Amino acid sequence: MKCDGCTMCCFVLPIIALNKPPGVMCKYCEWGIGCKVWRNGKPAECKKFKCMYAQIEKCSINLRPDKCNIIFEKLQDNIIYGTMHPDHNDSYQTKNMEGQIKAFLNENFSVVIGSYTLDAPIIINEKRRSSLDVWKSLQKQINMFHGFHNIMRKINDSTGLHNRLN
Repeated sequence: MKCDGCTMCCFVLPIIALNKPPGVMCKYCEWGIGCKVWRNGKPAECKKFKCMYAQIEKCSINLRPDKCNIIFEKLQDNIIYGTMHPDHNDSYQTKNMEGQIKAFLNENFSVVIGSYTLDAPIIINEKRRSSLDVWKSLQKQINMFHGFHNIMRKINDSTGLHNRLN
């Protein structure tokens, strides 16, 4: 699949190289079209980001990030992270998303859902891993995935999941 007009990543994800916070449209994005500097100036953070929707050949349009309000990316061989639109923090509970999350779980992935407006991410485990194992695995790679360090910093400074698990 291609982005086909979806520009949710340009809005939801932070781009530190451009001082763009999450929840603000990137100044290089043309709403509904995409990045104006993609070929010759796209920040490294954007180049590293791999939207799962764009990588799948056949996928329902209902699972496109701007339609379902979640951008999924594979962070590790067994963890998928979904970033929700900050105005739609219940989007993981829709029928389409529940089905997609179950499909990920059936493939032995743990699914972590977060938003920059939540106090802590939601961890949905495949059967063989505990939430603590998933959390520790994510903390080891805290700076390796796009934008996730902002969520971790917010949690570490609050009474969120981090404090409950330690």
